[in-house]
Amino acid sequence: MAINPIERRTRNSLITGLLIGGVIAIIVGGISFMQITKLSGEIKKEKSKVKQVYVAARDIKANNEIKPEDLTLEGVVTSIPTDKIVTPESLAATAGKNIASILEKKDDKLVAKAGKNNFASTITPGGDNNSSSSLNTNSSSNSNSNSSDSKSEKTIVATIDIPKGTVITEKMLALKSEAVTDTNSINSTYRLVEYSMIMLPTELQKGDTIDVRISYPNGQDFIVVAKKVVEKSDSSSIWLKLKEDEILKMNSAIIESYSVEGAKMYAVNYTQPGVQAAANANYPVSDKVYELLVQDPNIASAIQQQYRSAINNHTLIRRPINEILQSTQQEELRSRISSAVQREIKDRAEKRQSFIEGAVQK
Repeated sequence: MAINPIERRTRNSLITGLLIGGVIAIIVGGISFMQITKLSGEIKKEKSKVKQVYVAARDIKANNEIKPEDLTLEGVVTSIPTDKIVTPESLAATAGKNIASILEKKDDKLVAKAGKNNFASTITPGGDNNSSSSLNTNSSSNSNSNSSDSKSEKTIVATIDIPKGTVITEKMLALKSEAVTDTNSINSTYRLVEYSMIMLPTELQKGDTIDVRISYPNGQDFIVVAKKVVEKSDSSSIWLKLKEDEILKMNSAIIESYSVEGAKMYAVNYTQPGVQAAANANYPVSDKVYELLVQDPNIASAIQQQYRSAINNHTLIRRPINEILQSTQQEELRSRISSAVQREIKDRAEKRQSFIEGAVQK
């Protein structure tokens, strides 16, 4: 029986449609399979980047004891080098010890196990090996007079404010008994200091690296502190992290900038701080401050020895500055210093009030 042409065309169209649909399905299926395979590979790759690390479970203030409930173990993707993160496996590559062999839970505290004095050298702020050695030497001598209980219970504290959710790194933790008691550790004398009397570069920003200099009307120009990172800044002030001797040098320069008409303190930026070495801080402080530098118990003995060795050179460089000061009447000097200090106190009080009002509004 002959097939109706219309039925033939319909059947052929159906077969053609099925074939085309099949080809499209195969193509789509192949593409989908490749995409799924690629996505699975990327997921596996991302999962391999996840590290099990300790994260702050709450806001932790600097110098607060670290308790077990303060830290939580989480899987995170982070660019922080593995040897800098506190993980269950290790505190740091340099430590080479399992965290379980260094830390233990005692009562409600996370403490260092007995005899683990090297823990401090691993996580002391700044990572200065020499400073850490001094710390360990000092703590070892002190430990002879302590009971066995005090040796085994060395409380771990936060070295800085740690916001909730922050990945814990080695420099955020320290042994309280070893990290903050030795003034011969250079790191222990660092303080964050605000200055508002320094002429600042127009485009200065937080994180810039600067020298603070002082110039005199006779043309002399000295570096007071060298290669310091601007921790914070606003239109008129900067915050610098300084050692005790640097704070004294800054104070000496500030008073002289107030005393000598035409003298000024100013900051200059490094153009390539990553490769440029620190300049030599050659400012000769006043004679009274120099005496303090070699006697101040808050200054590391190694630094004091450097000042003692340089006393002859200091006297020679200091002479022209003393001549400038001697040419000014004492009454005039006192008046200039008093006016400048009062102005600084007033400016600081106004800024403090603005800060408090802003904090209250938040």
